[in-house]
Amino acid sequence: MGNTRSILGRTMIACDVVLTGMRLATALGVLGLSSHHAAGGDRQPPADPAPAPAAASAFLWSGLYIGAAGGYGWGGSETCAGRNSPPCQPRFPHFDITGGMLGGTAGYNWQVGRTVLGVEADVSWADLKGQSLSIPGPAGFGPVFGCGAATDTCLTSMKALVTVRGRFGMALGRFMPYVTAGAAFVQMHGEIGQTFSPGAARTAWLTRPVAGLGMEYAFTSNWSSKVEYLGIFDIGDHAFDVVGACGTPGCFSRTGTVNLVRAGINYRF
Repeated sequence: MGNTRSILGRTMIACDVVLTGMRLATALGVLGLSSHHAAGGDRQPPADPAPAPAAASAFLWSGLYIGAAGGYGWGGSETCAGRNSPPCQPRFPHFDITGGMLGGTAGYNWQVGRTVLGVEADVSWADLKGQSLSIPGPAGFGPVFGCGAATDTCLTSMKALVTVRGRFGMALGRFMPYVTAGAAFVQMHGEIGQTFSPGAARTAWLTRPVAGLGMEYAFTSNWSSKVEYLGIFDIGDHAFDVVGACGTPGCFSRTGTVNLVRAGINYRF
């Protein structure tokens, strides 16, 4: 009987140990699961990768623009007078014509890839002029060079300029180098001092070829600045003796190539 009670006691102790272990394991399991859920609840889902920044769009030169331009011009001229040397050979020493100009511009560009094709027109007031005094000759023979009296001057001036040109450019981002060519309409004036005035003075329009090159830079999406060179080729003879004061075949101003350097600013729509 004593042995039975001893065995029963040890068995009950063992059962208590097992039950206690099971309760401890269960408690640890519940605690671990709760910790896992808590940690999972605090963790944010991984964010989607940020989209790559869009590539900056290339600058486009296409469209209508208007602007203003001004600059400086220079060339050479001389006067010939049939009165002194038929048939109107140059009789006046070569002299320079120089001065400034200012005007407005309008144009349109078409861009295909890097190629920019355009048409541009401008109208400018100009004040390029030059003159020289006659060189007196022996008494009774008039001036050695020049036309009119010995104290007169021969004068040539450009009063206005209109050009209509095509442009061919290469788009390099916001820079665009270009070449240009077309027609120039030049208002020329010639006269001989005061002796024959106003008969030996006249203003007329001449049409000549023009070509050049330049560079334009767009400093905003709408505004750009430019600098360019233009050459107006061989303006030639301008007859200004309308009353025959110079004798046959009359008086002419003979002007060569006129060079222009201009800077401008354009607004693109």
